Amino acid sequence: MKKYAAQMLWKVMVQPFFQRNAGWLLFLFVALFGVAQNPKQYHIQLMQSILLSPVTLAFVMVVWFLYGLKTLAFVHKCISSPENVFLKELHVLAPAHIFILMMGVQTVLLAPIWIYAAITVLAGFYLGFVLSPVLIILFMGILLSGTAWWAYLFLMSRGKTRYWQMPSLKIPKQFFAILVWHSFNQGKIKWLGVKLASFTMLFIPLVWNAGHSSLSDFILFFQAAIAAHALVAYDYVQFLEGAFPLLRNMPLSRLRIFLLYPVAYAVLLLPEAAILLYYMPRNGFEVYPLWLIIFAIGQLLFLSAVAYEKNLTTSEFSMVVAVVCGCLLFILPLAPFWLVGCTLAVAGFLIFYNLYYKYEPDYKEEHT
Repeated sequence: MKKYAAQMLWKVMVQPFFQRNAGWLLFLFVALFGVAQNPKQYHIQLMQSILLSPVTLAFVMVVWFLYGLKTLAFVHKCISSPENVFLKELHVLAPAHIFILMMGVQTVLLAPIWIYAAITVLAGFYLGFVLSPVLIILFMGILLSGTAWWAYLFLMSRGKTRYWQMPSLKIPKQFFAILVWHSFNQGKIKWLGVKLASFTMLFIPLVWNAGHSSLSDFILFFQAAIAAHALVAYDYVQFLEGAFPLLRNMPLSRLRIFLLYPVAYAVLLLPEAAILLYYMPRNGFEVYPLWLIIFAIGQLLFLSAVAYEKNLTTSEFSMVVAVVCGCLLFILPLAPFWLVGCTLAVAGFLIFYNLYYKYEPDYKEEHT
């Protein structure tokens, strides 16, 4: 049993996690390591900012913590899924061995952040810092062991262990507020994680690297911020189709249903709009922030429409996001942001209009 336990967990938890998040991880990797003119110098400056500024270090730790929660939520869903009932056979192993197995799972799932954290720690010691590297080591140790412990509890209780629930906001369930209500009630953790990822992508060129970023560098990070919101776009489609399956049988036009999405995205992107309005003029970028928000809404509408493709899985959707974001990087220098955004919105509506009544969810893969 011990011989096959690690292989079993790899196939059930590790491999599906990276398959479903491959698109976002790939795009974030390109954005973080392929956008700067001098990537080595850029990341040295970024690491120095993390090591020097307590505020920046705390912010980065919050982002890492939310990524840890994402991995933990995925592990919980895998364990509680009826199709993975065979995981209860692991109970024949010693508790210590089960914990070691879950520690291994979390080590691999958290690899994208602890590898960067390890490089930052080595750079910190090399540059003469002591306190910041030690704090990062302690934080990563607590994050790794803590998530492994909760994963162990999930496995021992077959997913019945509950973690802390965030308070919900009371938003009226009016028709055009359905998706906004979902974000602030049922999708709170996901919404918060997306927002922090988005803020990180915007703060890197606008604040941490202020005065040294070109408009082309900023566009790449802005695309990464939109790619993070694509997770919410897919979640909106799954929620609307899962919670209101009879909506398409009601006397509502497809345009009226489609308008649920731009309303939600306009509210969802209000924090980004405030950041752009405040920081864009200070960085000398000659782009009106409102055009960027129109572009972001248009791109999210296009991705929402694509999410209605029949039997589209999470991993397939993430790859679509990566391809769309990559292609737009070549289109943006040729046309204004508002024009590209409006074109994407119109194309999104046409795709939605064609796919809406043909939609079928993928029953082989649970949405994460």
